[in-house]
Amino acid sequence: MRTIFTLLMAVSLLPMFAQRSEKNGWYVKDYNESTAKAYLDNNYYLDKVEGIWQSTDGFKYAIEKNVENSRRETNRFRIIILESSVDGWAPTEIKGFIDYGSINDVYSMKYYTKNVYDGSDLSSQNVLLVFDNPFIMSFQRLDGSKITLYKLYPKADTQQSQGQFSTEIPEEQWSGSCVAIGNRLVATNYHVVENANNLVVTGVNGDKTTNYTAEVILTDKFNDLAVMKVTDYRFNGFNVKYGVKENVSDIGTDIFVLGYPLTTTMGEDIKLTTGVISSKTGFQGDVSQYQISAAVQPGNSGGPLFDNQGNLIGIVSAKHRGAENVGYAIKLSYLRNLLDSSNEPITMNMTNTISSMSLPEKVKAITPCVLLVKANVGTTSKGSSLGQSAGGGAHQGTSNENMVRAQALLESANRKYEMQDFASAYNDVCQSVDLYPTPVSHYMKGFLAAYSENDADAAITSLEYCMANNHRPEACCDILASCYAQKDEWEKAILYADKALGYDRKNMHALELRGIGKSQLGRKDEAIADYLQAIKFDGVVEYNFANVYNNLSYEYMKKGELNKAKDYITKSIKHSHMYGDAWDTYGELNYRLGNYEECISCLNKSITIGKLMKKASWLDNSYLYRGLAKKSLGDLVGAYKDLERAVENGEETASAELAKIDASTIDFSDDKTYSEMYASPSIKKKNGNEVIVKGVETSDEFTAIYCQVSNSKNETTGCSLNPDAYIRDKSSGKKYILIGAENIDVYPQTTAINSGEERSFTLYFEAIPQEAKEIDFIESDKSGWSVWKFYGIKLQK
Repeated sequence: MRTIFTLLMAVSLLPMFAQRSEKNGWYVKDYNESTAKAYLDNNYYLDKVEGIWQSTDGFKYAIEKNVENSRRETNRFRIIILESSVDGWAPTEIKGFIDYGSINDVYSMKYYTKNVYDGSDLSSQNVLLVFDNPFIMSFQRLDGSKITLYKLYPKADTQQSQGQFSTEIPEEQWSGSCVAIGNRLVATNYHVVENANNLVVTGVNGDKTTNYTAEVILTDKFNDLAVMKVTDYRFNGFNVKYGVKENVSDIGTDIFVLGYPLTTTMGEDIKLTTGVISSKTGFQGDVSQYQISAAVQPGNSGGPLFDNQGNLIGIVSAKHRGAENVGYAIKLSYLRNLLDSSNEPITMNMTNTISSMSLPEKVKAITPCVLLVKANVGTTSKGSSLGQSAGGGAHQGTSNENMVRAQALLESANRKYEMQDFASAYNDVCQSVDLYPTPVSHYMKGFLAAYSENDADAAITSLEYCMANNHRPEACCDILASCYAQKDEWEKAILYADKALGYDRKNMHALELRGIGKSQLGRKDEAIADYLQAIKFDGVVEYNFANVYNNLSYEYMKKGELNKAKDYITKSIKHSHMYGDAWDTYGELNYRLGNYEECISCLNKSITIGKLMKKASWLDNSYLYRGLAKKSLGDLVGAYKDLERAVENGEETASAELAKIDASTIDFSDDKTYSEMYASPSIKKKNGNEVIVKGVETSDEFTAIYCQVSNSKNETTGCSLNPDAYIRDKSSGKKYILIGAENIDVYPQTTAINSGEERSFTLYFEAIPQEAKEIDFIESDKSGWSVWKFYGIKLQK
């Protein structure tokens, strides 16, 4: 029996909200002030026209970048009504569009008007929108009246934090690592201490509550090394138990690294990573460095590299951003050269007393001598700037320059996200977080890690950072619930789903996920209660209720309440007949009811849809029950093959069922499966000349129509298939529904087809009778659609 865990990722990162048209204008469905603020809060680079505005003619507006073909436009803005005291206008309606002008602070605006009595007679005026200052703008209507708009949001201080920096800012603070090399001396990287106004070290004997002042006494900028002396009178010195090794270690030597990476998100406890020496030379063949396979991150800079005997052999300096598990450490001999340059003798005659210890014991002995370095603790300045560190091993925190670079990367990530280039967007936002972590960049990283990169751990790290900073907690809880569900940590998933529902009781995603979690933990009745609560909102809240009804049906089926299960699964399929998981449930239910032919028909659809999806979670279950149904009908060949496929897909029950069939008694030539291809079939009549039917494939599982669409226009156009499409057997008149599509989107999604492009696509329908000789293909019977219709498609060789 399959496990129910089918989730649609319902959280949106940057709400796009396609514009829905009405007879008398445009509106953005379900748009409100919270929607507007979510957009404004999550975009660093807002045009000055973007924001929430109050007008002197009785409107409260949200102005944001316009949406066209599910993409944000960069040079056009839409004006959405949030509140109206004017008859004929209501919230969510679009009051106009704004375009850039050729003169600074002057925009071109298309402004809609209506009959003030009944809202009829929509018309527009082309006017100029002029800024008086960043928070006041005005325009003059054609009747001569002047309308002024005052910015309500973002506030001035908020906007400054989004890129227009004030002159007085906190001094940049960052952190790194260091290691003791004498009684009061520690070694670190030059880039960790560069341009710091003050330095402290903390973590002595594991104590993170006490900061000890330190000062730099030696530097080697070329080799990225520095030596500090702990000058704080309260400090009593180090008890060093590890040794030093200045000779070059061999490739393959086991090593380990200790340090304090990414403290803003990973905390200030010391972290251990292990690996080997991969090369005796570093970045671009640098002979002063080792290349190591131990993972290092910003914050590891200046930390120690030890060999497996517990000898200090290097100082970690950088990671390679373009490769996985590639880091660099400066060889200890270069630190010795720096110490020898001192006017006062400095020795490192440390005796190794831990070589025979296990790795955990070594780490415990070394940890009191590996400290966290903090720069500029508690200081401020005006517009100061720090230099950048070299080699990608930057200290944590960063300069004004890096802050600006981080914002530019975040803006780039937003653009790439809107273009659906999710991998590039994730790469950019990761770099942004590394340079200058903020709740906004961490939120985007967490979202993409969860829903694009399928990296639950990275998502959890970033989103819990957001939670700690109270940034979009309602959305973070929702995504965190999904991430912990992905890790099968159901108690935590339920906890965060509860929190998400505390923010919005109509959060169907959280409510459904909580039900799934309870089901996974064996709390079936509680799961059913959550699903029943969710379906109360069917027709009220936009959501994939097909999934909820399916899960509800499956719970009742497990309880043996088959009639209730049938009621709910038919509602699921009514919501979406292209939902493979629901067909799988319906197939299993029909088997339990003894309806074996109906079972096979349902599972043919679930298997076809599952193959299109590539990674369908229900295929093992579908093959199992289709095999059992075929066995019940006496089709042993089909039963044997399906049970074999179920075993291949990991279905454990299928192995026992397969063992009950004696393969030596089966006549495998009696195979009832079939598949025929009809290339270039003749067609009596067709509508929709831009599409041609290239072929038809019939089988016992599905009927496939192979098509080609051409775009002869001089611009990119959108192409979308109506989900009501069907084929009809001419002899019986019976209709067979669409169950899937390949290489073309089904409405409301749209496939972009470039000018001059020819695109091939395949439509999958229910299986027609093997003896069928002629079919019709009708995209829709509804009026108002520009539809494809092909009558009299003859299935002849």
